[in-house]
Amino acid sequence: MAARFMWIFVIGYGLLGIAGVLAPTLERRLIGVFTRKMPVRLLGVVLIVLGVLVFRWAPDTGWPRLAQVLGVVNTIAGGVNLILPDAMVVFNENWIASKTLWHRLLGVLYLVAAYLCYLATIITSAASPDA
Repeated sequence: MAARFMWIFVIGYGLLGIAGVLAPTLERRLIGVFTRKMPVRLLGVVLIVLGVLVFRWAPDTGWPRLAQVLGVVNTIAGGVNLILPDAMVVFNENWIASKTLWHRLLGVLYLVAAYLCYLATIITSAASPDA
């Protein structure tokens, strides 16, 4: 289950990366959704739940340490979004106003993160219960 669960992050980071690299204006519109408190708080709850689940299932992935780090980072990011929504709204508004180059660079980083999450979906034969 854990390796299949990591596909959520592969697809999510991959789509954000493609949007950042190929269509920064689309990424700006997506970030624009999170310039109000309620969507930021809902994102925080979703990130906390995903972070806890991925941390819980980390030992069953191809890269357990990567999955654990991803779980902790998502949980912390979710907590910040949940507890400090005003700060995240200001951060998102500043990010929308930043230059296109920064959106493209972050898009590349999202694609790297998607690839690392993809590597975590691969279970080696030694880790599989059938071996």
